[in-house]
Amino acid sequence: MARPSLRNTVFQAEILALLKAVEHAVSLPTQQLTILVDNQASIYSAANPKSHNSIARKIFKLLHSHLHIRVSWIKAHAGYIGNEEADRLAKEAAETENFPETPLELPKSFIKTFLRQKMLATWQMAWDDGDTGRLIHNIIPKVSLDSINWTRNEVLFFTGHGPFPSFLQRFNLAETSFCSCGGIGTPIHYATVCLLTTSYHMAPPS
Repeated sequence: MARPSLRNTVFQAEILALLKAVEHAVSLPTQQLTILVDNQASIYSAANPKSHNSIARKIFKLLHSHLHIRVSWIKAHAGYIGNEEADRLAKEAAETENFPETPLELPKSFIKTFLRQKMLATWQMAWDDGDTGRLIHNIIPKVSLDSINWTRNEVLFFTGHGPFPSFLQRFNLAETSFCSCGGIGTPIHYATVCLLTTSYHMAPPS
């Protein structure tokens, strides 16, 4: 008896169970045998010689070389005694901690999720500890793969990378970083306190 890891998928457990059933059937005296399976995905995968699943390919090779063994689908939870007993034994095995875990390839879904989480954690750390983009960090402290969908004007305003004296002076494109009114020409300055843009003012952000 063995069981897959909690990181493995239900399909992997089903296809592994089918492999064990076929291997057991191969070890029996040669006679016509039919293995009934209530998981159609396992059957379709095992019937494909070019399947990307290594277990499915093993099943295909075994069935191809032992033509007296057939695999057929049976409806689940339909009152078939053998199928219900198989489900009962599977649940009993899952609740028993003494069975060792069977080493299986990690499913792609788990690997993708793990790598995504690892990448986001690394990105978040770099974003929190970085020296640049602090204005944006105050607005968007948490990294995300979802698009913000800012307009061009919003990008210019929030980043400060636009036709503002405070930005242009950094690259020697303006003689001074001061606005004509005497204040530092930042986007926030124009949006909140500049005497020349009074009609457009909004409340200063906290």
